[in-house]
Amino acid sequence: MRHTNSLYLREDIQFEPLVNSWYSWPLLIAPATAAMVINNHHLRIMESFVRAPELNREAARNPAMRGGPFMDFAGDVACIRDLITTTRNGCADLLTLAAAIKELDQCLAAEAKGASLAALYPRVPPPLRGFVELGYDLGGSASFRLIEALLYRSRFYQPSLQTLLLSMVQDDKRPFALSTPRLPSETEVQLRLPFHSKDIDTLASMRVRSVDASFVNLLAEEYVDGGGAGRDLFRSFFTESP
Repeated sequence: MRHTNSLYLREDIQFEPLVNSWYSWPLLIAPATAAMVINNHHLRIMESFVRAPELNREAARNPAMRGGPFMDFAGDVACIRDLITTTRNGCADLLTLAAAIKELDQCLAAEAKGASLAALYPRVPPPLRGFVELGYDLGGSASFRLIEALLYRSRFYQPSLQTLLLSMVQDDKRPFALSTPRLPSETEVQLRLPFHSKDIDTLASMRVRSVDASFVNLLAEEYVDGGGAGRDLFRSFFTESP
């Protein structure tokens, strides 16, 4: 390859947005729904897989079971055990939020009988105080509204959980996205950039517009997991050719 200072992103490189190593979808972005999905869905699926990995794999291979809560993961079970530990530690605030939402829901169901809800504000679990408004729905049942804009400004919004998984497109086959985490293989690169990063915009634009090679080197050194091998693989995703 001749020396150049400008590079393009190869046309066969795909981006997969992840949150805590799971394929990103809207419910994993908003703090409250992310808390509930991680607590009630991700952890349960991973714990089920660790208890019975072969049963999960067999169910995932059955077309009639596709989309069910069965992990289609061929790797070492220890990787999932590690992800459970990472989730419990790294998502501790979100798990606390999920428990508080459940507690408040149970409190309103038991205590709200149609009178003013003002007296119940002191009963709001501490993690939710300042983030909820109590009220009644059209059916007369007590409920609460989460003030999402405030949650995004709190410790419960964690952009550090957001990453991009980059890989070369070989085919379009993959496990069902909502039941199996995406752990990087030796042919994939995990880029630790939050989704709001302008660097993602620049990286995506490099399919059609060249950018100085120093930008690629900066991303490789600052945000790529996997040590030297990961950085070298990441650099191989770029070309001099438009």
